[in-house]
Amino acid sequence: VPPHAGDPDSFSFFTATVVNIAAMKPLTPRIDIYDHSQGKAAPAFAISPTIPALGSEYLFVGLGCGVVGAYSLATGALVRELSLGMPTTSPHFVAIDLFTITNHQGECANMGKVVLAAVPADSAFVHMFEINDEVSTLDVMDRRPAPP
Repeated sequence: VPPHAGDPDSFSFFTATVVNIAAMKPLTPRIDIYDHSQGKAAPAFAISPTIPALGSEYLFVGLGCGVVGAYSLATGALVRELSLGMPTTSPHFVAIDLFTITNHQGECANMGKVVLAAVPADSAFVHMFEINDEVSTLDVMDRRPAPP
């Protein structure tokens, strides 16, 4: 939703909700999130698999300056802000994804871990972070090259 013309207190935001298509009724409260791209880019977000540390499904979305917010799809509330410790030169993310590490060929040390992948605007790098049991992030890319 763009800001209202002539209203200095309005701002761009986007709205998320889960809707039962058959009944055309919302299943979750509406979540309004400030749009750091000011409408210049589609919002980057991811819906989580169930994360043991959080206990349910969540909407992960960029909150600006290298921070990702986790919104509960059950309540619509912002339940965690995860500071990724990234350079804050990019005001928003162009892509965010969550995935669970699996290994179809046997056991591995990282199996079952949930990883957040984030790409800041104006960046050529995908930054990877483990969402750990303390509901914080651990940078799992300890040998990535420094940004140019």
